[in-house]
Amino acid sequence: MDILNPSTYWVGKRCYRVLTHHVEASHINYAEEDEYYDEATADSEACEEEASEASEFPIDRLQSGLYRTAWHVPSAFYAYLIGRKGDTRRRLEAETQSNISIPQRGAGATEDIVVTGQSVAKVRAGRLKVALLVEQARQKCSPTHFVSIPATAPNIQERFLQFQREVLEVCGGSLGVQEALFQKSAKLHLTVGVMALMDDSERRHAVQAFTRAVQESARDLPDGVLKLRLKGLHYFTDDPHSVRVLYAGLRACEPSDDFPRPHLPQQLQNLVDNIANLMIKDGVMRKNAGSVTLHMTVMNVSFLDRDEGEAPSQQPGVPHQARTEGFDASHILEKFGDYDFGDLEIKEVHLSLLHSEDPETGYYVTSARLPLAGLQLP
Repeated sequence: MDILNPSTYWVGKRCYRVLTHHVEASHINYAEEDEYYDEATADSEACEEEASEASEFPIDRLQSGLYRTAWHVPSAFYAYLIGRKGDTRRRLEAETQSNISIPQRGAGATEDIVVTGQSVAKVRAGRLKVALLVEQARQKCSPTHFVSIPATAPNIQERFLQFQREVLEVCGGSLGVQEALFQKSAKLHLTVGVMALMDDSERRHAVQAFTRAVQESARDLPDGVLKLRLKGLHYFTDDPHSVRVLYAGLRACEPSDDFPRPHLPQQLQNLVDNIANLMIKDGVMRKNAGSVTLHMTVMNVSFLDRDEGEAPSQQPGVPHQARTEGFDASHILEKFGDYDFGDLEIKEVHLSLLHSEDPETGYYVTSARLPLAGLQLP
């Protein structure tokens, strides 16, 4: 990254720097990494699967008789593909008997990686090898964006703040329990999935994939809205005395005049799974093991590191080491295990920038947002 002219993202009068990723050293640094990831290195099988899924691509025949394919790869991955003194590129070329042309850093977003060879098979092999290395590098990058469902209705924020006050009053003496562990009430949300978007081209593609996924998934919602209750506390580890993430679960609401037939959590599960699967298929979202875990995080040890406006304690090229110690949630679970955070009406889905804050709403900076109503496709 050019430290004198970094990429920026303006929201109102605030300017956020888009961090460059050191793909060989960086670690997962999402504030809720416990919920989805436990990987300091890439899962090679998953990377191979993602690379092979993109195996259908155009290959042109040149007048010289050679074959050629070209595609965009973010410049953040160039060094990873070239290797020390060009060793990695030469190895790939030798293994696939193809020629791999990688643009110079700073050449511009319009420059593509080009693979040429004497046969379609050699060109295909060269491109797939490059795609596999890119996916391996991407899995090591800190996520930059995520898809979420806001849970910031006034009734939920009020109940959450009351929960925070009572926990600190009743359980403040428990090991590790402190105010900094709590989520900000204006940022309460359900997470659908995360992604590492490395440049403007990938960000535009992600917005398009997000729009298609939500439109396709919303077809099964007859009213364009789901209403569920956020109630009960849960955690991801086996030991309640050492918890990193404490979250609220989802239950069906009681019948009401507005919703005489209560919605079920499975309806939301189907919605978010469909959105995630479609975005994974489009190559923009990271794969999860199984279905999306539906929850609203209320306490997280990663929040101890947060620094408004950018990734916690992270500078370009310097890996962030996630905290490993947990806090004792046993007393909280005993006293507040069935806590009711209120009813949540789910009306829209957001694609947002991680480690950011909208100065007007206090929520994450939004790249795209779509209401669930009125999006049904014919």
